Amino acid sequence: MNILLGILASMVTAWFSRQREFRADEGGAYLSSPQKMASALRRLSMMQPGHLPDQMAAFGISSAGTLSMLFATHPPLEERIAALEAESSGEKRGKPVLGDGTGDRKLKIQRGEN
Repeated sequence: MNILLGILASMVTAWFSRQREFRADEGGAYLSSPQKMASALRRLSMMQPGHLPDQMAAFGISSAGTLSMLFATHPPLEERIAALEAESSGEKRGKPVLGDGTGDRKLKIQRGEN
């Protein structure tokens, strides 16, 4: 039972991590522009990943298979680019705002109509 709950917890943690990546992309788009952020991600997608040492296989690091997406901490670059393109065309997911009124210089996503 503990193993099953551990696997489930890993999947939930990975989902939150993927959502944070989308939010980070929105923040980068706010600081520059959605087009520039999408362009940077396109450049990343053109890079060829190097060969991982055999020792890394023990950690289950792989990009193969749909099941592995449940444990991925980052969404595929294609999805991130599509989200930025949707944002630049007016289909925004949230409005990034610098600062939260307390003097902190945090980047947060303010949802709603504000």
